[in-house]
Amino acid sequence: MTTLLDLRVGHGLEIGPLDRPIAVRPESDVSYLDVSDRSKLQAHYGPDDNVDVDKIPELDFWLEHDDGFRSLEDACSTGAPFDWVLASHVIEHIPDVIGWLRQLWQVTADDGELALSVPDRRFCFDLHRPATTVGQALEAHDRGDQTPSPRAVFDAHRGAVDVPAERAWAGDVPDATARSHTWDHALELLERCRRGEYVDSHVWLWTPREFVSFIDDLCHLGLVDFVVDRLLPTAHNDLEFHVVLVRLPAGMDGDARDERRGRAHGAALAALPPERTISTPEPAPDPDPVELLQAELVEARRQRDRARRRVRRLQDQLGDAGSARRAGALTRASRRLRRGAR
Repeated sequence: MTTLLDLRVGHGLEIGPLDRPIAVRPESDVSYLDVSDRSKLQAHYGPDDNVDVDKIPELDFWLEHDDGFRSLEDACSTGAPFDWVLASHVIEHIPDVIGWLRQLWQVTADDGELALSVPDRRFCFDLHRPATTVGQALEAHDRGDQTPSPRAVFDAHRGAVDVPAERAWAGDVPDATARSHTWDHALELLERCRRGEYVDSHVWLWTPREFVSFIDDLCHLGLVDFVVDRLLPTAHNDLEFHVVLVRLPAGMDGDARDERRGRAHGAALAALPPERTISTPEPAPDPDPVELLQAELVEARRQRDRARRRVRRLQDQLGDAGSARRAGALTRASRRLRRGAR
């Protein structure tokens, strides 16, 4: 991320730093925003061995409020405008991604930059899930989703599989039955979602190319005034790509906006290498009918020869038993004759 954005220049906002902020004070003039204040985050993540709660920084803004939750725009408006905004592994969790981007536009300076680290759906636990569609994002925005939808919650927890990025890159991909969550657990989370609870999920899924096309469509629709300016595709054996979007200035006319969008996204797509698809084990081809018949014939002959050998062994055993019985009878008769002669 730091190769795409100079965090030493300008006034910035980092969203969701938790215990590993990317922009660090005092090297960066940065404000931090999260869901809750530091003490509540420490209490929430205290049992989690993956989070060092002592390293959670003091937060400047948080969404939680006495009456519920504020919008991002309302929460950090006193610190705006920001020259840059940084969010690592955040955008994929946002219930209404269009609304979120529009709020960020409101708190970012003209030509300010939005830097994102985004999981590549091909190399993480989402690898069997289909790509996000613009239509899904439009639907979530029209509904004003404040929590992940039932669609997102069920798909995320029914479709997730455990696979390290290195295995996914190597094509050693578990099939869709190797699920991370049981059916009952997925249904439990779905019901919690339907009751209005916030069930954290990966709502949106992209590859680098899909992300550029997604932003391009939203910009073309006039819903988002950001364009992709720079992008680092997913590195080998890694699971995330990095992208910097630039905020289009307020009041930009339609023609200039379309020209900027087309130029930026055309260049971004042209710079990206072709994307490999997920390498899954090829299913066994349907057997040739002739080969099947030949195999059946070979097996039938093998079974026939085996039966013949068994019959011969039984005949030999019966023959040996008959000879022994006849010899025994002759011996007994001879003995009787000898006794009678005496």
